[in-house]
Amino acid sequence: VMMIYPNDYMEDNHIKAKHNITVPDEEISKYLKFRVGTMPGDKITSESIYVVCTKQPIPMIDDLPRVGKSLNTFSATSNSFIKLQRWLTSVPLDQRIEKALIYHVSKK
Repeated sequence: VMMIYPNDYMEDNHIKAKHNITVPDEEISKYLKFRVGTMPGDKITSESIYVVCTKQPIPMIDDLPRVGKSLNTFSATSNSFIKLQRWLTSVPLDQRIEKALIYHVSKK
């Protein structure tokens, strides 16, 4: 799990109703790009972006890896997914909206 938004460049995570955001925003898009690829040895990989919006401000998970000014290294022993799931269970169902956006990456 990696936090895409908020991030080190776009720290204010309040989004007004009926407004769109672009990540990365125009100001930093020339410095920050998202690249995707398949897992080593695979011809196709499935990934997802998980969006959670809450009705009220709720403290975020402080130590989740996030898009930022330093390079994050991931390992098979990372427990960031478990931390995200625990955080989600602390937010009442009637106070959040969730959406999973699944995409597939394949080699040419």
